[in-house]
This record gives sequence, structure tokens and C-alpha cells, in this order.
Amino acid sequence: MVAYEDRTMEQQEAKIRSAFGMVTNAYDTHRPALCEAVVRTLGPILELGMGEGSTHALHAIAEMCDRIVRSYDHNLEWVSRYQSLQSPNHQITCVATWDDCPIESGEWGVAFVDHAPAERRRVDIRRLAHRAQVIVIHDTESPIYGYEDVLKSFAHRLDCRALTPWTTLVSNFVDVALWTF
Repeated sequence: MVAYEDRTMEQQEAKIRSAFGMVTNAYDTHRPALCEAVVRTLGPILELGMGEGSTHALHAIAEMCDRIVRSYDHNLEWVSRYQSLQSPNHQITCVATWDDCPIESGEWGVAFVDHAPAERRRVDIRRLAHRAQVIVIHDTESPIYGYEDVLKSFAHRLDCRALTPWTTLVSNFVDVALWTF
């Protein structure tokens, strides 16, 4: 039975990687890293900042894998754009401020950080440091956002610099530095 379950899981992971792990435009360079984080973790997925490169894909993964996805944005236009994706597995929520986002409401398998303003991301990465198995942060190439102080505080880190904008994975639980994709 274990061999069948392993084969089924491998098939599902391959399906996710094939459907979600490819970059489709200049803005979704985070997709391969986010896909790998989803495949290698369990538990709910948190999305801070909705967008074309992540929200639809995370919705598909939620439905395919029966995983919970919680997508938040403070921009009502973005929330309205994705409201039709609302399902028992995928909650779409507008927050008045990022302080109102219930990051501390649970433990996350993956947290995807791609919200505006980018300067706010440092605060929320700190809030997630001991709440998410893996945090995937988009747009880490520019020093103007001041990410380095918070990113260097994590036990494990992988910088994905093959594509610009860069994506960085950090974790205090999983050695992401060993991942290849």
C-alpha cells in the first residue's frame, strides 16, 4: 500500500510542478520557488498580496490537493478581481490594514509574501518567522526594501536569482538551502 501511496503522491507533485512551476510572464518569477514550497510542505497556505501569478495557481492547488489557502489584500480592487475563486478551500479577504491580517491565527505550511507596500513586508515576515514552515518572498533583489536584516535572522535561506525579480525562501524549520528546482 505504501508504494501505491508514494506513487500517487509523486504523480500529484509532478502534476503540480507541471501546471504551476513555470514562469508565464515577467511578474511571476516567484512561481517555481512557490510551487516547490507547496509541494514540499503540508498545511494551510497564506498569500499576502493577490496577483495573476499566484492567486489562480494557489486556488487550483487548493482544489487539487484539498489544501486550505487564505489570500489577503488591502486593495479592494484586487480582492474583487479574485472574489469568484472563493471556495471552502480558498478564502479571499480584504483587510483594512496589514496589521489586521490574522497571520498569528494559526500555523502555515507556506506563506507567500508579495503585498504592497513592499516596505511593509519586513514586518509581516517577522510575524511569520515562527508560524510558517517556509516563507516565500518575492522582489528580494533591491536593497531599498531593507529585507536583509530580517532575512538573515532565519536559520535557513535560499535565494533564487536566476530570474528577476528575485525570490527568496526562508525558514526556521526546513533547510530550504538544500532545495533544487
